Amino acid sequence: MLPDVIGYLLSMRGPSGEQICTLAQNQVVIPNFPALSSFNYSIMPVNPTKAYILYELAFGESMIPHAFDVRITRGGDTVLDVIVSGRFTQQPIQTFTMIGHHQPNLQINATNIRELDNYYELATSFIATDTADGYARIMDAIRRMNTSELSETLLKEISNKSLSPAYGGMR
Repeated sequence: MLPDVIGYLLSMRGPSGEQICTLAQNQVVIPNFPALSSFNYSIMPVNPTKAYILYELAFGESMIPHAFDVRITRGGDTVLDVIVSGRFTQQPIQTFTMIGHHQPNLQINATNIRELDNYYELATSFIATDTADGYARIMDAIRRMNTSELSETLLKEISNKSLSPAYGGMR
């Protein structure tokens, strides 16, 4: 199920009625991840005008619990640093991380901490926008989300006062 904010962003339309962003997903599967070794990879848009918002991480249900140490960073910030337990393989992890269009790439480091080869799987879910204008519209919508409830409340108060006889409004 999509978080409400992601559903809202997917419903946004541009001036011509076009969809501003779409769903995207990335999955990395390593069936026989070598024992006591690490694998590093990055997630970034191919085109510099594109941008992604990472909203969900899901480890594979077939992963052996406590076999992997996974660290996900963006720029100097740590998004996730875990030893993948059974809980992480059964429930997706929610996040809200911008990637691309002048934002740092997502860096993933996975380490098999066991002495046996193990199965590794990580799926990442995004919304993607193709243009700088789409990115600007998304960022504007995100910035205004925090104020929309307050704006609506203030608008109702102003409307109620203008209709009140005490303020010379309608009787």
